[in-house]
Amino acid sequence: MTVTRNVWETALSFIARKLCSYRRRSRNP
Repeated sequence: MTVTRNVWETALSFIARKLCSYRRRSRNP
């Protein structure tokens, strides 16, 4: 199940980064 864990962590990191970027973009028009 190591692969699944790796994929989950990668997906989480990607989502977190996207969310942060979206939030930053919304803050600065």
